[in-house]
Amino acid sequence: MLLGEALHRWTTCLGVNAPGPCRLASGDGWLLLGFLLCVVGAVCVGHRLITAFLTLRAMALTPALSRRLSKWVKARDYTEEEFLRVDGAGAPWIELRQKALDRLAMCFQARYAHSIAWGNAIRESFSDLRFTDANRVPFPFMRVMRDKFNLCAVVTASQGPQLHDLDGHWTLDVSGAYGVNVAGFERYKEWMHKGLERVKDLGPVLGPLHPVVAENIALLKTVSHLDEVSFHMSGTEAVMAAVRLARFNTRRKLIVCFSGAYHGWWDGVQSGLGSERSIDDCLTLKDLHPASLVHSQDDFVCFFGKPKKAPNLRLAVKIACDRMNLTMY
Repeated sequence: MLLGEALHRWTTCLGVNAPGPCRLASGDGWLLLGFLLCVVGAVCVGHRLITAFLTLRAMALTPALSRRLSKWVKARDYTEEEFLRVDGAGAPWIELRQKALDRLAMCFQARYAHSIAWGNAIRESFSDLRFTDANRVPFPFMRVMRDKFNLCAVVTASQGPQLHDLDGHWTLDVSGAYGVNVAGFERYKEWMHKGLERVKDLGPVLGPLHPVVAENIALLKTVSHLDEVSFHMSGTEAVMAAVRLARFNTRRKLIVCFSGAYHGWWDGVQSGLGSERSIDDCLTLKDLHPASLVHSQDDFVCFFGKPKKAPNLRLAVKIACDRMNLTMY
């Protein structure tokens, strides 16, 4: 009622209503200020709601949910019997699977006896080997697979795309060193030999620079089309340094990653399982989703993306980052 009377007086003074004397009450100034503050607050809240809606459409929920569900969902290993009949197969098929699995395990044990023995000798002293042993297998199946196929890939030489293992077998390297071996083993061996020839008289000096550093900087600037180069000991360290520099220069804290991408061991970019701290400064978006490109440029500092899955999406993200003056790694 009070606000209605005040609005009537204001509109009368502005000439909106029927002509009449302009009479403002003593408290109209405070009412006007309160009304303006309410309008500004409503606009801010509306902006935040729209941003939250767009973010929710693009946000990958799996990392956050997996961290919360892990408190109640515990690891469970299938027994060998459960392993074989997990899909409800009948007795004849279970027997056939048992024989095939045992036959394949015996074949590997005979063919790669030296590699298996070498792996067993260091397994308890090398946690990385235990971690990667069966991490590609869904966790209920891990124990049986590890017991049956306790394998270890140990290679001593390469020739073309072939690798020579400890047991004397040549096999095709289908992984390509997980994307690192883009030029082929022979070319890398040639480069390593030439590099050693150039620095063999210096040794592992830390601090002073070798003249070849200038050549490397020039080549990296040509490839990246950037003005500066920074060298780091690992990809994880490079990501940490990039985030800190971007946050310092933009005065923002939120970074954006795509679900399923890997950016190192730093917990600042591990929003899912494995991170022990609360991740409130890293937003994980859905991969290959158009909504992931729609967001307020004032919220985040940089993008971290992987080019392997979708080059077209990476190009779209790069264009969006350029328009918003953001950094993409």
